[in-house]
Amino acid sequence: MGIIVLYLGMVVVGYPIGAMLRKKNIEFKGVNAVEMVTIAFLVFMMGARIGANDEVIRSLDTIGLEAFVLVVLVVRHRERAAETVEHLQFLAILGILLGNLLREKFTHRGLQAYTDGLES
Repeated sequence: MGIIVLYLGMVVVGYPIGAMLRKKNIEFKGVNAVEMVTIAFLVFMMGARIGANDEVIRSLDTIGLEAFVLVVLVVRHRERAAETVEHLQFLAILGILLGNLLREKFTHRGLQAYTDGLES
């Protein structure tokens, strides 16, 4: 619990400092590089901790299978969702076209009246 309070305190202190610096148009040069190095270090350390955990290493086959099934289900769901959206778009376009064809200006009589107006 104490570590969460520490993180929240850092955010509460950092936000007003960043807001003051933004108002004075002060830019932090090189902050992106520092952030990337820090994140890379954290990911490395997480990998080292996971690699050192015997229980995780012993159940790696189960974890891998569960991850594979999850990815297949998510990808398949996205494909179905994309197909559904394509069908809905087709139906919307078809509805617009049919709606326009049923209007008077697109009927034969409407076109005939339009051409009669052009000839006179």
